[in-house]
Order: sequence, then C-alpha cells, then structure tokens
Amino acid sequence: MDAISLFFRYLSGVPLKGMSLLSAFAGAMTMQARAVAPVDSVELGEIEVVATSLRTTRLGDDGSLTVDAAVAGRTLRSLGEADAIGYLKLLPGVTAGSDYGSGLSVQGGDYSHTLFRINGIPLFFPYHFGGIFSVVTPFHYPVVKLEKAIHDRSMPSRVGALVDMSVRKGKYERVCGTLNVGVISSGISVGVPVSRNFDITASARISYINDLYGSLLRGKSSEIRYNLSDVSVTGVWTPTSYDKVTADFFLNSDHLKVIDDAYVLDTEMKWGNIAGAVKWEHAMPGGSMQNSVYYSGFTNRLSLDMPQMGLHLPSEIGQLSVSGVVDLTLDSLWRVKAGYAVALNRVIPQWTDVSGYNMTSDSRPVKEHGEEAALFGEVYRKLGSCVLLSAGVRLTGYHQALYRRIFADPSVTASLSRRWGQITLQLASYTQTLHQVGFSEIGMSSNFWIGSTVGLPAQRALSAAVNYNKSFCGGGYTFSTDIYYKRLRGCAEYDGYLLGLLDDGYVTRDNILTGKGYNCGIDVMLTKNTGKLTGSAAYAYGIARRRFDNITGWVTASTELRHSVNLFARYMVDTHWSVSAVFAYATGRPVTPIKALYVVGENVLMDYGKRNSGNLPAYHRLDLSATYSFRSDKWLPLRHFVNVSLLNAYGHRNVDMVTYSYNVDDNMFCRKEVTSLYRFMPSISYTVEF
Repeated sequence: MDAISLFFRYLSGVPLKGMSLLSAFAGAMTMQARAVAPVDSVELGEIEVVATSLRTTRLGDDGSLTVDAAVAGRTLRSLGEADAIGYLKLLPGVTAGSDYGSGLSVQGGDYSHTLFRINGIPLFFPYHFGGIFSVVTPFHYPVVKLEKAIHDRSMPSRVGALVDMSVRKGKYERVCGTLNVGVISSGISVGVPVSRNFDITASARISYINDLYGSLLRGKSSEIRYNLSDVSVTGVWTPTSYDKVTADFFLNSDHLKVIDDAYVLDTEMKWGNIAGAVKWEHAMPGGSMQNSVYYSGFTNRLSLDMPQMGLHLPSEIGQLSVSGVVDLTLDSLWRVKAGYAVALNRVIPQWTDVSGYNMTSDSRPVKEHGEEAALFGEVYRKLGSCVLLSAGVRLTGYHQALYRRIFADPSVTASLSRRWGQITLQLASYTQTLHQVGFSEIGMSSNFWIGSTVGLPAQRALSAAVNYNKSFCGGGYTFSTDIYYKRLRGCAEYDGYLLGLLDDGYVTRDNILTGKGYNCGIDVMLTKNTGKLTGSAAYAYGIARRRFDNITGWVTASTELRHSVNLFARYMVDTHWSVSAVFAYATGRPVTPIKALYVVGENVLMDYGKRNSGNLPAYHRLDLSATYSFRSDKWLPLRHFVNVSLLNAYGHRNVDMVTYSYNVDDNMFCRKEVTSLYRFMPSISYTVEF
C-alpha cells in the first residue's frame, strides 16, 4: 500500500445526423381565363434538416437509462475527451468513489459487480488511467444503456449493474465520422458504407501527454510518463432483410511510469484489453434469434524497481464464450425468451517475481482454468392493458479444480402502467463466479481477477428492487426513484499488504477474506428534457455493510457513500452557444483510521482502528463548460464544436487519501492529505463531425 499511496502522492501535485426530407406537392390548377395543361406533381429538392438534440437520457419502463453518448459528449468532457460513462456518474446511486476511481459502484456494490460490455463483449477494465475517461469512443458506441438492479434472466454472471455500449442501428447512407483534438489525446472515428449491405466503423485514439506536458509532470525529484491508445473496428453485414452479422475487434494499451529519485523508486504499470466477437442476428415471424462467440482478455503488469531489488506483480484473465438467445411473441398475451451461454475462463492471479538482495524467487504463475455453462428462460404474460408479469430462472453450472456447483437463480417481475406512472417490482437471485481483489480500494488496474474455488465460493445475491417513473408536462419532465435491498454472500476482499509479497511462502488465495453483506437505499432523480434549459437533479442515500468470516464483525463497505447529490444544467444561449454546469457532493469515502504510530528500531509500525470506521472529508466539486458550434458547407458539410471546460471551478481540495510519514531529523510523524489532480483543471477541445 505504501507504493500505491506514494504513486498517488505524485499525481496530487502535478449532431444528430442530418435527416433527409423529400416531399412532393400534387394538385390540379384550373384557370378561368384560359386552359392550362394540368400539373400532376412538383418535386422539391432534397432538404437537410439539422438540429442539435438536447435530450441526453431516456428512461425505460423497468428503470433502465439509455444515454445518447454523442449528445452527452458535446457538453461533458474531461481533459477534452467525451465519455458517456462519465455521464453515468451523475446518476443517483452511481459513484466512482474518487476522482481517480476506475470503475462504477452502483447502489453500494463492488466495482467488479458492474458488468461493462461493448456489443455484448465484456471488458474487464474499461478505463484509461485513473478513471479520467473510458476506453470507449462515443461515435463508435453511441448507445449506452445502464441497468441498475432489475435485469431479465439473460443477465450474465454478475450480481450488480449492467452497462451496455452498442453501435448505432441502421445503415450508413454516406461516409461520416468525427475528429476530436483534446489536451492529452486525439481521436478519429469513421463510418463507411462499403456496399449496399456492408458497413464498417473504425475508431482510433492516441495520446501525446508526454510530448506536450512532460515538463509539467516533472518535479524536483520525480517524473511521470503516461501514454494511451485504443482501436475499435466493427463490421456489419446484412445479407438479407432478416439477417445481420456483426464482427467486432477492440484493443487498448496504457503505460504509466512514475520515477522518484528521492526514494530511488520506479513504479510502472502496463495494462490493456483485447477483445473480438462475431454475432449473427436473425428475424423471424413473431420474434428474433441471435448467436454469438467472443473472446475478451485483460493483462496487467505492475512493477516496483529499486537499485538493489525489483518486485513485479503481473496478472491476466481471458474468457472465451459462446451464447445464444431466442425471443418469441406467441400472441398478444404471451412472450417467451430463452437461451444458453458457455464460457471458458483462463486466469493468472497476481503473483510475485522478486529479484535482488541475493533473493531468488521460485514463484511461477499459477494458471487457473474454470468452466461455466448456463441455461435460462423467462415467460411474460400481459394482464389487461396495464399489467405485465414475468417469471424466469437461470441455471448455472460451474467447475474449477475441486469446486463443482450448480446454481439456480429464479426471478419474478411485475410492471404496472397507469396514468399516475409506471412501477416495476422484482425479486431475483444472481450469481457471479469471478472475483476481483487487490491493494487499491478505488479499482485500479492492478486489482486482479480470480475464479471461485472451495475456499473462495461464488458470489450470490438476493435482490429486491422497486422502480417508479413518471413523465409529465407532455414529456418535458421525468421523475424516477429506485428502492433496493440486496443480500450478498461470497463477498471477497484482499487482506494482504505490499511487504507480505516478499515472503517466500506467499500464496495469493491465503490473503483473500470471504464473507457476506448487504446494500440498501433509495435513489431519486428529476429530469427536465425540453426547452432552452435542460438538466437533472439527483439524490441518493445508501448503506453498504460487510462481514468477513466472523472476524471483523459488521463493518462499513469501502463503496458506501451515505449521501450524494448531483446537479446538472445545460442552457442553449442561441443556435451556436450552450453552457453547462455540474455540481457533485458526496459524504466522504470510508477509510480505516490509524489510531497510533510507533517506532521500533528503525521500523514504523501502525495501529489501525476498526475497518472502514472513519471517513475522508466530504467530496464536492463544480465543473463548468461552454460549447460553440457552427456549420461549414463550402466543400463538404461539416459541423464544428469547440468546447472549453473548467473542472473543479472553485478549486476545492478533495482528499483522495491520507498518508503518514516519519521525519527522522525532527523526530516527528507527519500527516499528509493527498488531494485530487482535478483542481482548477481547464481544458479545450475541437471536434468536427462530417
């Protein structure tokens, strides 16, 4: 943990597409003075009507939220980058826990409980460094859907939320795309209609932070180097009006290095995802069918190097899966959805490679293999015009080493739609066979995945959720609230420490605690959808508690944020200018306090209090943004957007962690609050759409 704390210590200082409208006017003209040949029709030329949509989200009947990533990206930017996942943090019950948080905790769940997918492919770490922005570009995956707690039985092996990012529907009529130039990276996305029945979308992004800001990332005795890149390619083939075949490829790479001459320590992290998939969708009378195969892998390399010793902590995971689903509407009252999924997991949990001080490490990576197969089915029944009932079950078989289990996860869902609103209730069980643990409590890439075994059983959740939503004033306003209670079993938490990795007998699984827990709370959100002024106001209250093997008693989970408030407003000044503001407030993140420090010989020992019994100071931040848009049609129709943003406009020093150091000369302990990098952080970006 010392190296991780030290690492953050350095960081603390440093159009809508056009719509074509073809109309015709037909009529006969009779003149009294003289006869004229009748005119059957007059054809008008093509008219392109272009408008900027103001609506960022749409609410589903089950409480799910769909974000228009292109619209959100024109206003909300971090260091010049558009990111729809960043917009999700404005929703009630959705938090990152920190400015550096690389993940989403939804309704008190762990980061690993939230499943991220691109076109159905899971991404095990969908962030560039520090959660500043995700690896997904808005043009390539413009539709982002969030399901908090209510899912159907096709939900894969997760006990929390689902974030689905997908490509646009329909075909390209012409070559289109977007080019973005930001302060730390630039990217381009292009959509091309190769033929009548084949489209391809390609996106790429690369950073130049070392070249432009290298001098700003150097201190008296320290230096930070960082670069990133990501590539996405999607091909869509529609051989018939009933069939569609989609092929995806995705790759990202991040490299971070922190050099500290004062401590004579180099910290280096390399991580990246690689994923590919092929999906076939077939429309048939009364329904649809789809089958897919994908591979998704993630690797991480964490290294700590000193002149006479090196510590390397690699880990990786790969998943190969085949799945299919059939969705049929039998008649006006009955609907059936059923499917299967088979997955093979290959995991290398974090292991240690130590060199120096005449130490020889005999450790070797342990390759773990797990198999998982699932069958699911759900039946839907309408009762009258306003009630929809559904019941289903998901059967999951899992095997790794000596651990063999079959899990049954039933669900019952009821939806009632009336003039006073839509209400959905669900009682359901969920299973997750993969765990994620590590030193970081804010979801850094160094946290590693590990499969369930006898000593680390699968995670189970019993969930009760209620969603109510209502649109009023002609759809101009939307009100939504969620009430949830989730009982958890098989929770995992890493209990090791950094120096323990130097022990000859270090075993990864011996340092993982398992236990149980629960999350409960309420989310409330009011959204204004139309008019010059749009925005939202959200409030969430949540409790998250854990108990590990009866050792700790009930303790506060590191993901609990008791109160949080998010306010977002956007105002269209005229057809060119828009301004926006985002205010976020949350009670401080739980931490384990240090009760006392001792010096024994030359060693500093710390006496910790009860796990997560303390809190960091409350978090609050105001972000401001202004966007200027215009068109140019001289050679090629283009839309231009210039965005200027100011993160943390009033410069509040949000505390991300607290560290302690011992000053030998003064014989004193020093407490240091490591504050966020986001302090008076301006950025500018230029985007052109064609």
